[in-house]
Amino acid sequence: MFTVLHLCSAHALKAVAQSFGRQTNDSGLKEFATFCFARLQDCVHMDAANSTFGNMCTVFGTKMESRKVQKSIQFLKDQISEVTVSEASEDFKAPLPEDRDHKIATSIVKRSPFTTHFRSVLQKGTAEVSGIQEEADNPYFCPQILDVLFENYMCIYPLWSGILLGDLARYGSDQTVSNLKQEIEQRDTNCHVEKWFDIVKNNILLKQKSLRPGEFVRKMHTSMQGRYKEHILQLDFPEKLLVKPLKALQKNLEQSQEEWAKKQEKDPKDFKSKYFSVPEDIPEPKALKRKRKNDSKRGIPTVELKKMPNEKKEVMSVKDTEEDTAKV
Repeated sequence: MFTVLHLCSAHALKAVAQSFGRQTNDSGLKEFATFCFARLQDCVHMDAANSTFGNMCTVFGTKMESRKVQKSIQFLKDQISEVTVSEASEDFKAPLPEDRDHKIATSIVKRSPFTTHFRSVLQKGTAEVSGIQEEADNPYFCPQILDVLFENYMCIYPLWSGILLGDLARYGSDQTVSNLKQEIEQRDTNCHVEKWFDIVKNNILLKQKSLRPGEFVRKMHTSMQGRYKEHILQLDFPEKLLVKPLKALQKNLEQSQEEWAKKQEKDPKDFKSKYFSVPEDIPEPKALKRKRKNDSKRGIPTVELKKMPNEKKEVMSVKDTEEDTAKV
């Protein structure tokens, strides 16, 4: 057993969403990119991370629309709709490189081997295939989103993803993402600490900030004593834990403490985070919505890639790219 340092996934997601919002005025594009980042956080294996991030590079890093871009968009939409760990793809599979330059670098971004690794994934994802580009612009094109990730986050990928959570023995065997049987923890948060801070500020201190140390201690002591008694009553612990075991109190009913029956509270509803859940409608860029609206006025049908039942997701691979290039 050893300790794993990990960042709160909720705080990381919030910071990334705010950074994406500063890079584009398109709220639909920002929401779509944030959902993609949440799926990148849920990856528990590097092969799955390569597939997710590689398709993100294709979608956000390719200026012109092509069949390769359309397949990558559909791949990400399927991930957002299913909220499951994607199958490992051979498209962007690559071992961590042994770069000598990162050893003499001074910054964390340059020294991290993950920076070099994901740069190679970026090159595969944005590799242009001559002769297959269409005239239409890619409405998802926003390289600033990739810049944000490379400047601050991809260099420390293990700290905010799930690849270091759970049983790490999966890296010492021939297991892949597709044959992992046991559920692996995908993310870690400090939500319990944040919830306790909220209780202290709003319920115990009643939003009073300017308190003397003595008054603060008395309020906290009173609240903790009440919670301690509530815990004993709910779990049916011995009543002697509620009071001091004095014989006088046990024999004299006049000195016994009055107890009130605890009201039965309804179980709180499970709250799921927005970006870690399946959205009702997958966000889309405003430019794509305008294009569909204009096409509908002109009577042009909308063609989209759809995942067929009982078939694997169709994603353009590097091998397919090389074959297309050879044909051209």
